[in-house]
Amino acid sequence: MNKLSRRHLLEKAAHQEALAQARATLEVEVNAFNESLTQARTKVEAAQEALNERVREAKEWCDGVQDDAQQAYDARSERWREGDAGQEYAQWLEALSPDLPEVELEFPEDLEPLDDDHADLLDQVPDEPGAG
Repeated sequence: MNKLSRRHLLEKAAHQEALAQARATLEVEVNAFNESLTQARTKVEAAQEALNERVREAKEWCDGVQDDAQQAYDARSERWREGDAGQEYAQWLEALSPDLPEVELEFPEDLEPLDDDHADLLDQVPDEPGAG
């Protein structure tokens, strides 16, 4: 074989067309995916902020309750604080301030457009020796 036959050239062209169509379809789907990701991200961010606001409110409540309980503890005698009831109360005081972390989600990035144009790459295949 000295060069690509007419059949080979027709097949090459058919592959180039199929690659171009498949790439176009993929690009449409990537764009649709990125758009839906942006919309979903917006909704998730709003829900995340709502949760974090409730977390901050719960922390404030815990701090207020702990402050009230601390004042009651401080008003008791040293003897009571050193006793069993005082020790249990002190442990309870510590438990009134749970670790309530805010939510920090990491979002996926948008998909990037394709770098390679496969139909063009296939077009660069030489039709005969020395051509290219």
